[in-house]
Amino acid sequence: MTSLTLSTASPANTKADALVVAALQGTDGPVADNAAFAAAVEAAALAGATGKSGTVTVIPGAGLGVSADRLVVVGIGKAPEGPSTETSDGALYERVRQAAGAASRALAGHAKVVSTLAAIDLTAAAEGHLLGAYVFDTYKKPGKAPVETIVLTVESAAKATKDTLAHAVITADAVAFARSLINSAPNDLFPEQRLANEIAKKRAQRYLAHAEDYF
Repeated sequence: MTSLTLSTASPANTKADALVVAALQGTDGPVADNAAFAAAVEAAALAGATGKSGTVTVIPGAGLGVSADRLVVVGIGKAPEGPSTETSDGALYERVRQAAGAASRALAGHAKVVSTLAAIDLTAAAEGHLLGAYVFDTYKKPGKAPVETIVLTVESAAKATKDTLAHAVITADAVAFARSLINSAPNDLFPEQRLANEIAKKRAQRYLAHAEDYF
């Protein structure tokens, strides 16, 4: 099971198997969401990165000013236009969540990953990384184990930040639990477990407006 931790350390200086950074979809190619990784995103563009939502590009980290072995550039689409609104914030949240999930899936088999996506939206990054790492292995083991640990870099690890992470983990766990029940064979579920299945589905759908994307 993938675990999440918070860190206020510099993501570029943190040793890890991979470092996840976000890229926006610009008119002339991908644009780093964080200017500190502009050169890295430019290098990823040479390998095909576009910044388009849901895309993942993996390149070696050597020579890019990062301590991670590899750099993972995930696209989060075009930058929001105009003032922040509930609609635009929700759309960005969903794109970050999808990007985090795509990164987790692409990095299966690795022990430690550092993600900068929490700087955009901690809840979206946490939920996306956990749901992207979910595997149902009751009947068949995956070819690669999910990422062991994902370090979410944040500016502050104050109580409010930790509470936000805890809520996101609970949400992701609820969705994962529902998925496991759904994927289980009927003869493996006792009547009370079938009831729990329905309860879990309803709770998960209440927590995540787009939870069906993961079912």
